[in-house]
Amino acid sequence: MIEDPQYREAKEHLLRIKARVAGEAIERQRAINEKIAGNEKLADIGLKVLDATLTNQTDHNPYSAVVLREIVRGVDAACEALGYDLGKGVIPGVLPIRGLGAFSSDFYGTGIAIVGIDAALIPFTGMLTDLFAETFIYEETDGGLSIVPDPARTVDRLIGGKTILENNKDGREGRDSLIHYWERFLLHFAGLSFSWPQPRLTPDQSAIKFQLSSAMEVFVVGHEYGHHIHRHNTGDDAASTLPTEDAYRHELEADTTAWRIAKYLGSIGFAGKPTNKRNLWMESSAGATIYLATADMVRCVREILETGGVTEPTSPTHPSIRQRLAALHHWDDFEESMRADFRIRRWFLCKVVQDIYEYLIPKFLAAHKAGFRPTHL
Repeated sequence: MIEDPQYREAKEHLLRIKARVAGEAIERQRAINEKIAGNEKLADIGLKVLDATLTNQTDHNPYSAVVLREIVRGVDAACEALGYDLGKGVIPGVLPIRGLGAFSSDFYGTGIAIVGIDAALIPFTGMLTDLFAETFIYEETDGGLSIVPDPARTVDRLIGGKTILENNKDGREGRDSLIHYWERFLLHFAGLSFSWPQPRLTPDQSAIKFQLSSAMEVFVVGHEYGHHIHRHNTGDDAASTLPTEDAYRHELEADTTAWRIAKYLGSIGFAGKPTNKRNLWMESSAGATIYLATADMVRCVREILETGGVTEPTSPTHPSIRQRLAALHHWDDFEESMRADFRIRRWFLCKVVQDIYEYLIPKFLAAHKAGFRPTHL
């Protein structure tokens, strides 16, 4: 089969986008390092980070590319089943930058969409679900192993009933606990790199991990497909001067499309590949909820590291995380028999990660005071 010339040109354009965003990230970091070069406390940290990351900034990330390819296959199948028009198709790719975002771009009115995700997104979903799989409290039921949706018990077990100072002392003396890995996870994606040990998950925990991670990934990719399906990136709708009200409407339309795709794929047991078990994390859009909530907490940690405080951001193009989660809650287009369970799933994940973040805030403030600043790479 001969490939459509426009499709080939779009692939080449994606490569140019990758090179451009990598170059922009490098220049941003160089500028930051120049600013801190005169500060003895910060200069050594910044320069070491720069040296360690510039050399591999444009390296291909095969793992992320493989995962993205599998998620795209699922989303493509869902769009066909749901009757969504994808025009001439979608070309996906991984962008070589530290970030948790994604974008969809029409390729010069050809009907081909270029969808890119930031390089950190797949490691983010993988590491986050490692933590959740080890953090959850489980109990045996007639249907097998079940997660106890009790945030207070879950977080109390996680911190061992200790104050943050007591847990900090344990960490300094080599007695790491799971709360320390939550701290490192948030700091890592906020811009301070940490190594990540491979967890020893049971088969049941591994199954939960892959269901939950693919639920997040399907939402991110499905959202960008939603922009393409609704033709948000073409004609007048693609203008950067789009009124805020219309821009917000576009984002919520793309979210709704992603929720519908997730609902369909979850109901048939998709978890990066077809399975024989219904993926309730995906079907309920709990994956969408925890992706949005945790990504926002990473933003907050980054802001604390940079400035020592947190503000509530406003955007002319994107509604707030609160607005997007509220829209999902009000949409709630699920089977009556599953609606209450799905709401509990979404609430439970958000509450756990919110409580963990609030417990760790003093550590992030202390990191800022000690002179740690995040890298953009």
